Amino acid sequence: MIIPDIYIGVDLVDIERVKGAFLKFGSRFLEKLFNEEELHYYTPRRLLEGMATLFASKEAVKKLYLQKDINPGWKDIFILHDHKRKITVKISSKVPPVFEKICLSVTHTPKEVCAVAVGFCFGEAKAKNASGDF
Repeated sequence: MIIPDIYIGVDLVDIERVKGAFLKFGSRFLEKLFNEEELHYYTPRRLLEGMATLFASKEAVKKLYLQKDINPGWKDIFILHDHKRKITVKISSKVPPVFEKICLSVTHTPKEVCAVAVGFCFGEAKAKNASGDF
């Protein structure tokens, strides 16, 4: 049985701060950070909550990669939902494949959103990391 290396990234976002950035920068804010498919899940009725959720989620995933000295772009991380509302994390092929699996959990209050990302390294990625080849 191979025991994976486990990495954790957490982010907490104030929904009012996201609202302020959106009001200040408008569509430029959306275009810089999010993919159309991500926003589609939340629009139009829950856009503000959605932006905060996506921002916290992407930041939590970025923190996984930063532990591996990799800084993916905002749009290189895709936070998607299936028809059962399950969250899926997809990573652009431009980002090195250091995690075999990334799980994401999100919760919120009326004022804040918290996201926790867990990245798993098995096999070859783990072996390379242990040998110092990364």
